[in-house]
Amino acid sequence: MCYYSVEVSLKIAYTKGNFGLRFFGCVNHKFGRSCKFFRWYDPLMCCHGRRVLRHLREKHERVNMEATSSVATEQNIASKHTLLVLEVTQLRREMESIKSKHQ
Repeated sequence: MCYYSVEVSLKIAYTKGNFGLRFFGCVNHKFGRSCKFFRWYDPLMCCHGRRVLRHLREKHERVNMEATSSVATEQNIASKHTLLVLEVTQLRREMESIKSKHQ
């Protein structure tokens, strides 16, 4: 229970120093009326554990950026393909028009 006698919620920290650690906090925090209740659920990690988590978070961010870049590249290729299909269609029409004029 928090200082308001309301059941607390279990949350996950995403700060650099405590990334991935779980803690209890006042549920009213999201409404801007927190009683400032705070208690760690997980024990604090050793330096190596924090370093490993930081490395994993950075790797996750890089993979997400690469995935976003790949999606953008794929969309770019798809739009270029559409333009090429339209250009080929136009050129075929022009070719048929030229053929019909010379017959």
